[in-house]
Amino acid sequence: MNQRLISEIGRTQRLEIINSLKRTKGMSVNELVGRMNMSYMGIKQHCITLHRDGYLDTWRRPQKMGRPEMVYRLTRRSHDLFQA
Repeated sequence: MNQRLISEIGRTQRLEIINSLKRTKGMSVNELVGRMNMSYMGIKQHCITLHRDGYLDTWRRPQKMGRPEMVYRLTRRSHDLFQA
């Protein structure tokens, strides 16, 4: 794994989140819970930290009923880490 990626992101769980999102156009916390062996709140807290640090962006995905679902996706900063 890229040493720069490890040093910038840090925790293994955050790397797992970024790797999961790298293969998609975005995922909700519930979708990430389905892929990872972590609790909803654990993943949500990591996503909030990654968003604050500029590695994730959010958008609202419309649902058939109810309010839109928040989806996390990688930012350019995250993609750039994989290119180094």
